[in-house]
Amino acid sequence: MLRCRVCHTPVTGEETYCLHCGSPLNIPGGVIEDANIENNSLPRKKKRWLLLAGLAALLAVTLGTL
Repeated sequence: MLRCRVCHTPVTGEETYCLHCGSPLNIPGGVIEDANIENNSLPRKKKRWLLLAGLAALLAVTLGTL
């Protein structure tokens, strides 16, 4: 599936501009395929620990104000 390079919105390849962000799709490199999208986000386990740490901090602040 083709996607817009800027916002990764799926496109059919017939559009001239992305319907979501308006970037031009008909220039070289304007669209990318799903296989070429790199996942630069944190691994799932690290995200889970960051979420738990954030929730623990919110709980500590809430209990400290009571």
